[in-house]
Amino acid sequence: MTAITDARTIIQAEETRTRAPTSESMFTRVGGAINFINNRQLFVFNFNINGGYDLAAGQAGLEGLFMFPFDFEIHSIGISNMVPGSGGTTTLDVHLLTASGVDAGTIFSTKPSVDSTSPSNAYALRQYLPGVSDIKTSTGITLPSLTTTIFDAGDAFRVDVDSVMTAAENVALQIMYRPR
Repeated sequence: MTAITDARTIIQAEETRTRAPTSESMFTRVGGAINFINNRQLFVFNFNINGGYDLAAGQAGLEGLFMFPFDFEIHSIGISNMVPGSGGTTTLDVHLLTASGVDAGTIFSTKPSVDSTSPSNAYALRQYLPGVSDIKTSTGITLPSLTTTIFDAGDAFRVDVDSVMTAAENVALQIMYRPR
């Protein structure tokens, strides 16, 4: 079957009237609008360490747990750093905790990181669905690779700070996800 092309369309009252000449094409417009919502509806989980974060190295669950009330899939992940450090690399990790509270380990096969060669206001974004593509890359940033994009209701994420750059400021990790 062929999917109707995503379209942000508005349905007009004239299209919905009985025996209207445009009423048959309205279903294509409705399908396009529904596909637009289904393919572009995203929620965002933000992990931010504002200011200098030298002391965050080695901390697990710095901002607690982020719990999911429904089955979901990761659409995109972005990482940014406002002020690069004088040396080293900042590496962030996300651990999956199952509904029973068990740490199932990292969700990454390659962890996101930013090193001291990155410019000020560096950021990068990778999309995973419908396929992997880099939307934006930046010098000094390693974008993550995921072991899976599919997760269940009741799962939780914990962000760990594996390592930090010296004297860096304002690092952030964004995970964009949608219901499945």
